[in-house]
Amino acid sequence: MGKRERTTLAVFLFHGLRRVELCGLQVGDLEQRRGVPHFRVKGKGGRFRLLRNRVSGQVDKPLHPESVRRDIVEHYAKQAEINLPGFCVHSLRATAATNALGNKADIAKVQEWLGHTNVNTTRLCDHKRSRPEDSPTFKVKN
Repeated sequence: MGKRERTTLAVFLFHGLRRVELCGLQVGDLEQRRGVPHFRVKGKGGRFRLLRNRVSGQVDKPLHPESVRRDIVEHYAKQAEINLPGFCVHSLRATAATNALGNKADIAKVQEWLGHTNVNTTRLCDHKRSRPEDSPTFKVKN
C-alpha cells in the first residue's frame, strides 16, 4: 500500500471526514493553531471546522471522490477480505465516530468533530447503546 493510500485511509479513520471533504482539501487548508497543524475542512452547508492533523505528507494533486471509493477503499477492503454488506467509504467515517464514542468521547464533541448539525445524526453511530445485553428484552426472566 502506497503512502497516499495509507494517508487517505488514516484520514477517514482518524478524522471521520466525508469523501467530498477529503477530496476538497488543499495545501492552503493546513494551518497552525498554537503550533499544532490543523486541517480547515469545508463541510456540508459551507460550514468550516478545524481538525488536528494526525497525518503528514504532501499530495501533488487533488483526489477524485470516485477514485477514493474504487481505488483505495474498495481495493484495500478486497485485499483485506472485508466483504460486508453495505460496506462503503462512509463506513470508515461511522467507524471513526463509533470508536470515539466507544472510548467515552463526549457526544457533543463528536457531533462538532463530524460536522453534524443535529446530535441525533451522531447518535446513529453510538453502537454502545444497541448492545443486546442492554436491551430490556435481554433482561426478561423466563
